[in-house]
Amino acid sequence: MKNQTEIITYSVSMILKAALLAATWAGKVRKHGLKSIAKLPIDEKDKEIFFLRDRISNQLKLLNIFLSRGVKKLKSSRFLY
Repeated sequence: MKNQTEIITYSVSMILKAALLAATWAGKVRKHGLKSIAKLPIDEKDKEIFFLRDRISNQLKLLNIFLSRGVKKLKSSRFLY
C-alpha cells in the first residue's frame, strides 16, 4: 500500500513540475518573440500586421465555406468576425 501511495505522490509531483516548466518555457518564448518584434522597423511591423490580417480573413473564409457545407453551426460566434 505504501508503494502505491508513493507512486501516486511522485506522479502528481512530476505532473505539477511539468506544468510549471511548460508555463516557464512558454513565457520565455513569448518574451523572445516580443523582443524580436520590438527590434523591427515600423515598416516591417506594418507589413507583418497586413499579412496577419490577410491570413485571418482567409481563414475565416475557409471556415465559412466549411460551415456552409452542412456541418453543425458553432454555438457561439464569439470568435467569428
